[in-house]
Amino acid sequence: MKDILAKILEEIKGVLDLTELEKVKEFIDEIKKSKKIYTLGMGRTGLIVKAFAMRLMHLGFNVYVVGETITPRLEEGDLFIAGSGSGETEITCYLTQKAKKGGAITWVLTSNGDSRLAKIGDEIIIPGAVKSPVKEIPPSIQYGGSLFEQSLLIFTDAIIVRLMREIGKSKDDMNAKHTNLE
Repeated sequence: MKDILAKILEEIKGVLDLTELEKVKEFIDEIKKSKKIYTLGMGRTGLIVKAFAMRLMHLGFNVYVVGETITPRLEEGDLFIAGSGSGETEITCYLTQKAKKGGAITWVLTSNGDSRLAKIGDEIIIPGAVKSPVKEIPPSIQYGGSLFEQSLLIFTDAIIVRLMREIGKSKDDMNAKHTNLE
């Protein structure tokens, strides 16, 4: 088991080492200036995107998960963040296109820079191409998009830590926004 865990951690590090950090600063700046943030993802990637939305809420951002009944109308200038490992998930592409047509600033988080989703987004962050073998990253020992999803979770959690520092929020500040209904 130790060798499997070590290999998975090595794979995640390999993906994160390929992340274009210049884009991350732009992404963080866009988050900081947004009045409303919408997040979208399907399947396991959707769970990661929801986790990111939750942490943004803990930091005090006005954030919504697309598809939830309390999600308000998207307006011009809102930030729309879509995640898809393949970048080809039909509903994600459709709703991202709709958000863009509605005037949203669209950022996509994907492992496929040649995908339909990547072409729709105004900006893109690729935490490494991980669904198909590429020369930079050997094939994963894991099934499906697991490596993308794990890398995306760590990547978005790192963004939260960076945001905490940049906007001057502490863990105590975040705890004050944490639910007390559990």
